[in-house]
Amino acid sequence: LVEKARFGEGLNFTPAIWYYYNRDDKNTFIFGTYYTLGGRYDLTPSMWVEPGNAWVKEMRWQHLNKKFQFLAGLSHTSYERTRENTLEYTSGHQFKPELTFNYAPDNTQFFTAYYWHTQEDPLRYATFDRMNETRHGRNYGLQWSKDIPDNRRIRLLVDWLNSSGENYDPLTNISTNQRRKTTFGIGFDQYFKERSEKLSLDIETFRMKDGAVTGTSSDNNYRGFNVYLSYLKYM
Repeated sequence: LVEKARFGEGLNFTPAIWYYYNRDDKNTFIFGTYYTLGGRYDLTPSMWVEPGNAWVKEMRWQHLNKKFQFLAGLSHTSYERTRENTLEYTSGHQFKPELTFNYAPDNTQFFTAYYWHTQEDPLRYATFDRMNETRHGRNYGLQWSKDIPDNRRIRLLVDWLNSSGENYDPLTNISTNQRRKTTFGIGFDQYFKERSEKLSLDIETFRMKDGAVTGTSSDNNYRGFNVYLSYLKYM
């Protein structure tokens, strides 16, 4: 339930508290909050960053039955001041509603559909000409999984990303105004010891287009792929 840190960032410490309320055997309401203390790190040999601490408030509704599962979530994140050498700013508040559906027509396969939205307010208290646009990100996709012989499972995935609003990434030093990304993926799971252990391999290919900010260089287009290998053991 805690967001993954990006590679290249400093040491983070995140105390959290969660409360689960089981309404009945099918519905669970989850309330939580966590506070991330971000450590200083170097972007380049001559540029350092002290990230602003972040406070996340979140609530979720989880509905589970044999064939249909539903998860709805809503979170709000507020940030403290960030420093980058001589620059200072405070990131805008972030608001994130998320919807995820699972459908299992039988015991061998299931379908997943999701829609996740992110709204980020403009920067505040910046010591430079700040971006005044509210940024919106829309992430939606489909996945199909099916068990196959010899205790294995195959998965297929398609994911779309559509974002608007000016954005600056200090790790890549690129400013963009629009982002479009399409991802196709295939995954394979091998289970062991009565499905208490799982080895997974995922391969994804994507195509992304970043629209240039007005007055800057032309649009940027990317093609690439990701490979993930993981091992999971249930205790």
